[in-house]
Amino acid sequence: MKKTTSILLLTIVAMGLLAWRGYVHNAAPCPVFQLKQRTEIEILPVEVHPILKIVNEKNEKITSFICTDIDVRIERDGSRHKLDGSMLYEKDRNFRLKVSSFFGTELDMGSNDEQFWVWSRRVDPKATMFFADHDNLYKTRLRTPFVPLWIMSALGYRVMDPNEVSYRETEEHLIISRSVVSPTGQPLIKRAYIDKETYRIVAYYLYDSDGTEITVTQIGYSADGMPRKIYMRWNEENVVMDFVFNNPRVNEGVDSKNFKLPDYENRVEMGKDDIPSAALFN
Repeated sequence: MKKTTSILLLTIVAMGLLAWRGYVHNAAPCPVFQLKQRTEIEILPVEVHPILKIVNEKNEKITSFICTDIDVRIERDGSRHKLDGSMLYEKDRNFRLKVSSFFGTELDMGSNDEQFWVWSRRVDPKATMFFADHDNLYKTRLRTPFVPLWIMSALGYRVMDPNEVSYRETEEHLIISRSVVSPTGQPLIKRAYIDKETYRIVAYYLYDSDGTEITVTQIGYSADGMPRKIYMRWNEENVVMDFVFNNPRVNEGVDSKNFKLPDYENRVEMGKDDIPSAALFN
């Protein structure tokens, strides 16, 4: 199957909305903080690092995240748009992100225990849902940052396996590094930055094997420790977006119907069906 490259990336995360000029918004998405470039000291503790242990213990207590009022901002090549969104997350794989304009739903991205999907109103082929089994992720040729599992991890609630990571430290952060392989077969390095004072994950950085930065995710928190903002930047595609969460909640029950594969009329199973000839794919 032909490689799904940046247009597919842009479809999934930038939602195809950049082609629509309805909501032009002057406020650009902006980083949560500027990461200071300081000397990193590699450390190889025999046991689990105490900071990671604290973070994992805190995250184990979080079972769900709900926010039905999200301000979504997107920028690409100077074009800015503001939309509305909602997000539901229930560990481990239940997820639903919807983004809307006054025309209705523009993007529907989701996941359950077996499958994940992406539907976009405006990108050719229009109003088509692309879906796949999690077991077939590597057959879809999607790049790692743009499947729902990546968006879920951006909330900072995932528990990290201490047996799969290495550690580095700066004055401000414990840096957790892990080798991963993208669905395209590309070896990558994923780094999580943990604030050493608050014991919160404040950023994820993804690098290729040469150390080139692929994507940045930063997380801002409110005083009560809830995620307030997530900022994402994709360097190759020159796309920036952020989510500002209004009144988010955790550890509430979520109706399982929200995570059922939607019954859109037009649907293509990635990794199995032939992909239509369209701007969505190369």
